[in-house]
Amino acid sequence: MILEPPISDTVKQQLADMGHHINKNTDTFGGYQGIWREENPRRHFGGSDPRKDGGTMGY
Repeated sequence: MILEPPISDTVKQQLADMGHHINKNTDTFGGYQGIWREENPRRHFGGSDPRKDGGTMGY
């Protein structure tokens, strides 16, 4: 598993304790946007990675 640099050593150790192989190299991944819709009551939740251009919108 390759993790981004801000992931703390504590979290890395917790993941290793759960059986994940943690690669000592780090990398930066792409940006993410997502929308979650709930039906009852109807509502939308959105999130956008602040490190990249983009945003979320629902109607």
